[in-house]
Amino acid sequence: MHSVMTRVARLALGIVPILGVGMTVAACTPAPKCSDLEPKFADTPVKNMTQTQAEQTVWCLTNDQRAANGLAKLSLNSALGGTARAHAQAAVNSKGWPDGADTHTSPEGTTPTQRIQAAHYCDNPSFWQTAENTYWGWGTPLQTPRSAVTWWMNDPPHRATILNGALKDLGVGVVLGNPAPGSHPDAAVFVQDFGACVN
Repeated sequence: MHSVMTRVARLALGIVPILGVGMTVAACTPAPKCSDLEPKFADTPVKNMTQTQAEQTVWCLTNDQRAANGLAKLSLNSALGGTARAHAQAAVNSKGWPDGADTHTSPEGTTPTQRIQAAHYCDNPSFWQTAENTYWGWGTPLQTPRSAVTWWMNDPPHRATILNGALKDLGVGVVLGNPAPGSHPDAAVFVQDFGACVN
């Protein structure tokens, strides 16, 4: 039996005054070649691909949705990718996503904005914005890149995050493993961390 657990997306906003120090934004990762990735991996269980292939395919599918709605593509950002992957791994390690849990708070109690700030995604901006989507599923087809993006797009809060034109950057974390108590064979966790940084 296939099953899935998902959580509501949250959008965190932050405004920080300029302190007379130059802004630092983590360098964007070179764009993957989506025309190669999507045919091979969009509908493939993530256990049958590398972690990077899974994460890049989610990024490609997400930008497909933005392009279809007349929005600019999100840049692939290494700092956001690091926070997304770490949060997904922490969920698997802690089994901290039982039914009803807040999947956006880490086992240590940090929020998406706090984790992204700690990663120095956007230091000393005049304005910055963050958001996060989470999803996990087990069994085929619920642990494929397309299953995650499709679920997000079918849920209004998650869809609104993906189609938020103010967001400019995206990092994706995909980790094999069960983030909840109990047996969920072939489970996978998907996390999207979004950001925008204005000097």
